Amino acid sequence: MDTRDLAPALLALSNLVEQINHRLSHDNPPVHLHFRAAKRGSLTINLDLQTTAASADAMPLFAGTDTSTLSRILDILWDGGHTLGLFQLLKFLGGQAPQETERTSMSSVQVSNAFGSTVRTSPLVLQLATDARIKQDVARVVRPLEREGITSFVVRRQVGEAAAPVPITEDDVPAFAVQATDSGPTEDTSTTLLQIVRPDLSDATPRWEVTDGTSKFNARVTDESFAERVRTREVTFGHNDAIRAELTRRQYRTDRGALRTEYGISRVLNHYPGGVPSAQLPLFEE
Repeated sequence: MDTRDLAPALLALSNLVEQINHRLSHDNPPVHLHFRAAKRGSLTINLDLQTTAASADAMPLFAGTDTSTLSRILDILWDGGHTLGLFQLLKFLGGQAPQETERTSMSSVQVSNAFGSTVRTSPLVLQLATDARIKQDVARVVRPLEREGITSFVVRRQVGEAAAPVPITEDDVPAFAVQATDSGPTEDTSTTLLQIVRPDLSDATPRWEVTDGTSKFNARVTDESFAERVRTREVTFGHNDAIRAELTRRQYRTDRGALRTEYGISRVLNHYPGGVPSAQLPLFEE
């Protein structure tokens, strides 16, 4: 393979791994990407989790070491067993934006594509799949498939292990193309379950700290009716309270090119004191 094709793909894959590791937790030790040739005509990518402790050794992902962070990175990047990873979700979407999204639990989202099919993925994977910069890196990873003689791209947890689900092939390349409009602001609204970490009871437009089970973030409550019920103490909050709400996520780039994400709770549908009852959790049907 021409190094002019391989080098940008490896750099982009390294960027993806670092971004996923950072989004899982800001406190995670850095993940570095290394590669070595396994046999003629193929490359095996080896991921090492470098710790900050001087006496700790790097832990190779494909040598069978069971590390939760590395496993989650692979789940998000490729395949989470019952949920699709980033590459597989973008392949499923076929280059189009998600048509509908519905939170099915604290850790999964059901996504529909333009062809009427549905799959399940994680909230973080869905966020990554709608991030313009992430999509650019994914496109760089699969770009070598445009070259004659390069037929597929797969991720395996161990050398010799069959990849699942199906690999990315040259026929899938159009699904990863980055549209010109991807560089502009994006906004989407979905119904989701949120656990309240810290409510904002100020008179101004409140900004609550919440978690969707994957990450914590601040969201402005623009539902004036619900905000008024909070101000008049018709609704009060306690430990582990949760809500079912319409969450709007807006992504844009600043003048300096930095990516920013803003969240807004446009409508609160249900309030669950003490947490969401198990009977209220919609379940995904296999």
